[in-house]
Amino acid sequence: ILPILGIDNFDLPQTFAKVVYTLWFGRISRTFKRYLLLKYIGDKQQKFGLAELIDHIVDAVIMVIVALSIADILDVDNGMGFKSAFAFGSAGTLAFTLASQTVVSQIVNGFALSASHRFYVGDVVKFGDASIGGTVVQMGWFDTVLRGSDEVMMTVPNSTLAGQRVSNLSRHQRCQVTQNLRFHYADIEKLKDLLQDIKSEIKDACPALISDGTRPFRVVWADYKDNYLHVLVDCHFTLKPIGDEYWNNRQAVLTAIHCAVKKHGIEFALLKYGCCPDRSK
Repeated sequence: ILPILGIDNFDLPQTFAKVVYTLWFGRISRTFKRYLLLKYIGDKQQKFGLAELIDHIVDAVIMVIVALSIADILDVDNGMGFKSAFAFGSAGTLAFTLASQTVVSQIVNGFALSASHRFYVGDVVKFGDASIGGTVVQMGWFDTVLRGSDEVMMTVPNSTLAGQRVSNLSRHQRCQVTQNLRFHYADIEKLKDLLQDIKSEIKDACPALISDGTRPFRVVWADYKDNYLHVLVDCHFTLKPIGDEYWNNRQAVLTAIHCAVKKHGIEFALLKYGCCPDRSK
């Protein structure tokens, strides 16, 4: 069988040792390559995308060198072994071409994502209309792995992500908290003082509040509605829109609003639906 496959002068122990040493050399080369890349990156996160791209390219080069070296060790010639592999002629060529197009497209998209610096491993991202998003766990040649807030892992092909808009929440240094409040018409005379107190309470409770005019800080009577007065609260902060710090700050805003409303003895107006009784009577 071996001569038919084009493998001649096969010395099993010596050939096996050479193959093992070749594979070991490839593994050591990859390890040393990663060490050099880590030294190159240091603490500069902006270099991470380029390092990922270099990592993938060098991995591919190492694998090709290892494969060619093993083929040389096995003394594979271009005889019956290769001829039989392409015995299907043009049909086999066409099938190989069609299959390779998808593979090459995935690899190119993976390289493009790694080199784009749009996101790195560990970033929290949202794609497109936010139907795809989460924490980036792994960026591979063919797909990217995202972890949702429910800890469910999602594997998304790079070709799906390449053409989509991306919002990298980890890189945002500011966040927004908005609230739409409803008050009864009976409390309309108290509204002006209430709005001032809500602003004061938020300022005291949230040291990260942006109140220098570069971002909106609004607590305003926004509109008349059929059954209530609409008040809009719009605040911006020097915090990332993710993590415990964001949620603790959001809670502080809600607590500040509650304190101001309670201070004036006012109750929120509840939405009324056709199936519910009119509680104002």
